[in-house]
Amino acid sequence: MMANPVNISQERWNSETYLAIPKENGCLCRPVIIDIRRTYFGISLKVRDSASRDVELLKETFQQLGFSDPYIIRDTGSQEKDHPLYSVDNLKDELARIARNPQFTSDAEIFLFVVLAFGESGYFYLPNDPISGYQQKAPIPAKFSTSLLMAHFNGNNCRNLVLKPKIFLVQTCDAYLKQKDMSQFSGRAPLPPPSLYRVPIEADFLLYHSEVSGCK
Repeated sequence: MMANPVNISQERWNSETYLAIPKENGCLCRPVIIDIRRTYFGISLKVRDSASRDVELLKETFQQLGFSDPYIIRDTGSQEKDHPLYSVDNLKDELARIARNPQFTSDAEIFLFVVLAFGESGYFYLPNDPISGYQQKAPIPAKFSTSLLMAHFNGNNCRNLVLKPKIFLVQTCDAYLKQKDMSQFSGRAPLPPPSLYRVPIEADFLLYHSEVSGCK
């Protein structure tokens, strides 16, 4: 049962297509990019060679589409304890802040999140920077699941994105990312009372993953 119903305009509810005209003082989209270029596996450093070009191509594409400048979470300085990519908990806190920020949600008509990192099935890796020259944090980097990423922006956790398209583009090196639990998109919602309309919390999501080579 939804304790706090969402205030949705009649225009948005009745529309057969997504609204693509930003409201006054709003924007069409303010994309978010996680750009992890270097990841340590113990003392072994892996680098995404194409990282710089990938980000520049994304920024050019966003400009052509009329999107606002993207908010980029880079791995520079990720060894600092207050950095968003320092740990899984730090990144969860950062995602929660993004979900509460109107420039990404209520003021925009499209939500777009891009992840560029090393990863494997259902996950991407955090940088795992060494604490010192010869002391690494862990032989295996911390993993962040794509399902946890998307959960921060579903109907329960981000009401301002209800009935708006939520697009997640994940590009990883040497890994295969896919949605493990297909049931989260296929469950049937109970019939609502006549006076109440319900939207599945995972409605309007798109997750696309591509695997690329050329990483060291």
